Amino acid sequence: MSRILGLIRDSLIAHFIGAGLISDAFYTAFRIPNMLRDLLGEGSLSSIIVSRLGQVKEKKGKNAVKNLIQRLFGFWAVILCFISLLGMLFAPYLVQMMAWGFSDKVVLYQLTVDLTRKMFPFIGMVGLSALTMAVLHHHKIFGWSSAASSFLNLTIICISCYCYFSFNPSPESMVHYLVYAFLIGSVVQWVSMWPGLIKSKINFWPQNPFSFLWHDSEVNKVFLMLGPSILGVAAVQINVLVNHNYATFLSEGTVTHIYYSFRIMQLPVGIVGVAVSTVLLPKLSEYFSKNNTNAFSNEISTAITKVSFLTIPAIAGLSLVGDQLIIALYEHGKFSTQASSGVWLALQGYLIGILPYVFNKNLIQAFYARNDIKFPVLVSLISVLLNAGINYSLAFHFGMGAYGLTMGTSIVLAINTVALILGLKVKHQCTLNYKKIGLQLFLISIATIFMCITVVMIQSRINLNHQVFQLILETVAGLISYFAFTFILKKLKR
Repeated sequence: MSRILGLIRDSLIAHFIGAGLISDAFYTAFRIPNMLRDLLGEGSLSSIIVSRLGQVKEKKGKNAVKNLIQRLFGFWAVILCFISLLGMLFAPYLVQMMAWGFSDKVVLYQLTVDLTRKMFPFIGMVGLSALTMAVLHHHKIFGWSSAASSFLNLTIICISCYCYFSFNPSPESMVHYLVYAFLIGSVVQWVSMWPGLIKSKINFWPQNPFSFLWHDSEVNKVFLMLGPSILGVAAVQINVLVNHNYATFLSEGTVTHIYYSFRIMQLPVGIVGVAVSTVLLPKLSEYFSKNNTNAFSNEISTAITKVSFLTIPAIAGLSLVGDQLIIALYEHGKFSTQASSGVWLALQGYLIGILPYVFNKNLIQAFYARNDIKFPVLVSLISVLLNAGINYSLAFHFGMGAYGLTMGTSIVLAINTVALILGLKVKHQCTLNYKKIGLQLFLISIATIFMCITVVMIQSRINLNHQVFQLILETVAGLISYFAFTFILKKLKR
């Protein structure tokens, strides 16, 4: 629901401000808090908190966990306020770092700085939401935390629609309304998780917020782990940031094209990869604490086959109907046909990186469950360097533009996956069940080919003369054929 509402949100924003200099400024301003949300909400903080709270509970009991949660909320609230204030103060320098290509465009640069300053309090609320989500995950409450992003998107949709249809603003004015909508939505997102906390009798009222001025070993331990941990899962986000910077030197609207293509790429990643990895970590931590190596390895292998079951057909489906999806979602209002073509070109480069991206989400959890942060950090740092070099070469030296930037990111994601698998085997003697994975991937691929044939036949023989209806027909037919064929394969396998 969160991803679907996110698509609706993006579709409306595309309608309101199109794809040009104004949208480039908005998405540049949004890049920092969005990156922090991806790093914390779906990655580092959640993984560290879940792992650490589990260890404290094992050693000291439930009361120690409750006290630690209160101290974490207090400490984290102070840190987030400090980060938000620094961000607002140094917004001009951040924009220069993120968008070198805007430096010689005075009006665009000033608008981006203004929007960045207004957007920074969003980080504070996102950070609190990330901590709340981690606490809920420790208590194995996933519903409220998963629904929180839906409340965020729903709030943004309602406020932005009200402002647009009530005031009929220009794109220059509309971007400011959008910033306010995001800020209000972030508050709603955090508050929407409170019922989960209350249900679990978790007291999240901050305790000792300035504990860093003296010694609080447990709090310090958590946040000392957080820095390296962020680097461990930050490869994709840093690479996206590098792409963003390179894109500011390309043609007008390229920043927006890459943003929308990345959002579509994240559909299967968010729906499948994040969901499975969220539930995977507590189970892996449990197996590791019991020293059950076989169950640990089998759990990762099972997770990989499960995410592949939905991710592989999603990639094939996007390759067949991606251009239609982009037109249906974005090509209306101030969003032109040329802009749709730009998004589709960028998305094609991302397609081969979706499966490695989903794998990485789950493989990283295996390292966190074993309290190994160093190796993912090393892989991350190497991948950042590779990404910067490969993407620059493809985009500028070979003249591939936005397609080169997204293709380069996909190549680096694949290298990451191989490195993480080798790391598990060499460092932790954790070998995946390749026979099981290989057989499942083979069967999934056969079913996917059958699905593709079905969709291509519909495209060549049926034309409904309506983009949305045609897209729905092809998607539904593809899904039915895929699940029908997998059912047949399962019966034959038995």
